[in-house]
Amino acid sequence: MEFEKTYLCLEVPTRYISGEPTRMIDVYIPEVSSHPKLRLRQKEGDTYEITKKTPVDNDPSQQLEETIGLTKEEFDALLGASTRRIEKLRVPLAYEGFEGELDVFGGEHIGLVLVDFEFANTDDQEKFGQPSFCSADVTLEDAIAGGVLSGLKHEELFAILRDKYGYEPVDVASFNES
Repeated sequence: MEFEKTYLCLEVPTRYISGEPTRMIDVYIPEVSSHPKLRLRQKEGDTYEITKKTPVDNDPSQQLEETIGLTKEEFDALLGASTRRIEKLRVPLAYEGFEGELDVFGGEHIGLVLVDFEFANTDDQEKFGQPSFCSADVTLEDAIAGGVLSGLKHEELFAILRDKYGYEPVDVASFNES
């Protein structure tokens, strides 16, 4: 069970980075779904997995997550099932005693920077305040849920984020190159 909050970042908050980035590719299945819940993931190197996340009581801030490790051959066999792809760098973050995961997107979603904080329980989740480097709590925003995001083009994504949150793409070119 995951208890989390997700925020749009106004910048890459480099002073809170607490570890090395990991390059990831996520592919969402089935391709024809408006919000696929099944995710194939390749992490930098040779880690492959398939994960299904299901909201608890229709609350996206609380998710039941089931993950199974895959071999490269299994991953490659499933990869052709969808073109819905997300590319990102995931970076560990430490902020006021909380651990977070900063996602700096590339590819079709370049300019999107999100941070997720996970909590042990709903009390900790509710007490957590929005960091100053963030512009909006988007925990309940469908457009940034991986399955939906994977089907959005750059222009569609930023039109939604601009209209709802006044969010503009972040210049991440120098960060993505590192």
